[in-house]
Amino acid sequence: MGNREQSVAQIEEFLESNDKCMLLTGTHQYEKHKLIMRILNKKLERHLILFRTNSMQNIENEEFLGWAKVKRNLKAGERIKIGKNFYECDSLNTSSTWHKTNHKFSCAILYPLDSLCRSKKLNAIDDLFRDKEISKIFLVSWTDQKTMIIQFLRGISLAMLCMMPRKRILRTINVSLVYFSKEISCALSIYCKLICFLSIWSTFWLCGFRKVIMYLLRAMKNISGGRATLTGT
Repeated sequence: MGNREQSVAQIEEFLESNDKCMLLTGTHQYEKHKLIMRILNKKLERHLILFRTNSMQNIENEEFLGWAKVKRNLKAGERIKIGKNFYECDSLNTSSTWHKTNHKFSCAILYPLDSLCRSKKLNAIDDLFRDKEISKIFLVSWTDQKTMIIQFLRGISLAMLCMMPRKRILRTINVSLVYFSKEISCALSIYCKLICFLSIWSTFWLCGFRKVIMYLLRAMKNISGGRATLTGT
């Protein structure tokens, strides 16, 4: 079985699984999201899919949706039929476009992930998990900079953990088939649980510290008031 066939098999397996999110990396810069769309067209019919990209001005380009016969730039939230399914688009760099797309989707494709990694902005991904109801999320890289992407994912993994406590946090594949989903998922899971624990602990500690300070201030005020009364007498 070749690289493409194995990639197709893994994406199809993901669609049948309980996993929420899949990360696709690889050296085929303009082919990964197209591969996903072709598989969705084969597996789904009349489903609503979100395509979140770096600029609405890129939509009609061959490298984005032009290959699927989208011949004009679309407005955010405008619904079009591509193959057997319906798509809405918005911009990962412009949060004002997000509320123009529907709240509920069968799938979402975020492409390219690299621009978010460079800017280190998490909102565009956080919105997919927290504010929208999406069954399957595909995070698709443009290039194959695994180190940068993994470092970036550490920032969003806590949100993923909160939204998917009973599911694998992230399934990852590389279109050139460097498959490391279990390792990254395990690492992210441990990282998330540690961050979650520290966050909860610090919250309780700060609340407790605040209560102690307030208690001491009230006690000092009472003591000061008592002395004043005693002096007056």
